[in-house]
Amino acid sequence: MGLNWTEEDLHNYLKRQGKLPDKPKVRAKSQKYKNKKTWEDGICWDSLKELNYYKELKILQKQGLISGFARQCQFILNEGTDKDNRCISYLADFIILYPDGTYKIVDVKGMETPIFKQKSKLFKNKYPKLELKVLKEKDI
Repeated sequence: MGLNWTEEDLHNYLKRQGKLPDKPKVRAKSQKYKNKKTWEDGICWDSLKELNYYKELKILQKQGLISGFARQCQFILNEGTDKDNRCISYLADFIILYPDGTYKIVDVKGMETPIFKQKSKLFKNKYPKLELKVLKEKDI
C-alpha cells in the first residue's frame, strides 16, 4: 500500500528530518538591452521610448498634423525558398501617414543592434525609394 502524501505532507516530513533543500535564489530577469516592457492602451510596448513616441503620434494625429499611423508593419527583405533559405523580414515600429499622402517609416531604438544594422542595409537594398528613419533616445 502506497503513501498518499500531499506536497505539504512531504514538505513537513522533510522539514522535520532536516532535509529541506535551500530555496534557490531567484533573480528577476533583466532585459538584454536594458529596455523596460510596459503596457498601455492594451498594447505591450518593447520600451518606454517606443511608448513615448506612440503618445507623441497620438497628439500629432489629434492636431491634424498627421493623418494616422500604423505599428509593427512587416517588410519582406528576402523571400525564403526552403528550410535552409528562410524568409528574412523586418518589423518596423511605425509607419506615419501625412495629410499630403506621403509617409515615413520609423524605428525607435535605444541602440542599433548588429541584426538591426544588417536588416536596415537589406531594407535599403530591397526598398530604395523608402526612407527608414531611426529615432534614438536623444531624438524623442
